[in-house]
Parts: sequence; C-alpha cells; structure tokens
Amino acid sequence: MGQCLLILAISLLGQFLSDLISFPIPKTIIASLILFVLLELKVVKVDYLRGILDICRKNLAFFFMPVGVAIMTKLGERPSMDYLKVLIVMIISTCVIMIVTGKATDIIIGIQEKIFKRNDKGGDNK
Repeated sequence: MGQCLLILAISLLGQFLSDLISFPIPKTIIASLILFVLLELKVVKVDYLRGILDICRKNLAFFFMPVGVAIMTKLGERPSMDYLKVLIVMIISTCVIMIVTGKATDIIIGIQEKIFKRNDKGGDNK
C-alpha cells in the first residue's frame, strides 16, 4: 500500500511541477526524473518499491492500452487517412525505437563493465 502511495505522490508532484513551470515537458517525464533522483540519492530504496514494480512489469501491456485506444480514436476521426501509410510509420518507428534502446543499453552495459573491471584492479572510477 505504501509503495502505491509513494508512486502516486511522485506522479502528483510531477503533475504539480509541470503545471507550475508551464514548460512543455510531459508530466510523466518529470515524475520519472523525480523517481530516478530519489533512487540515485538512496532516499528511496529499490527493494522498497520492488513489489509494485514487479506488478507493473508483469502488467506492462495494460499501461499501453490508453495509447492504443487514442490512436484508434484519432484514426477513426479521419476516414480519408491512408491507414497503410500510418501502419508502416508505426512499424518503422517501433523498430527504430527498439534498435536505439538496444544500442543504448549495450553502451551503458559496456561502460559499467569497464568501471567494474577498473574497480576490481583497484583503480579509481572517476
């Protein structure tokens, strides 16, 4: 219960800050950055959130449903739209996102491995 309340509080704080600064940054991005900072500063422990994060991960498809419904609604508003072109753009953009995410992950893992090797040899990781 406390995990859900913490996630909700961070989400509401992100929404409040987004409205306060009136800068075109999505509220979810601000909330994600707040959570990241809290985790990095060890204000919030990953183990504390593990239960709710496991539930979210197992039900990840559920979180994409509103996006899918919004896309279908927008497509329904434009009967003259070329659906094949939209489908091709969606497939290509999904593939590009997957490739970029994979490459970024490879780079981060490589950097982490170098840091760990340096630490194992007694070097400084700065």
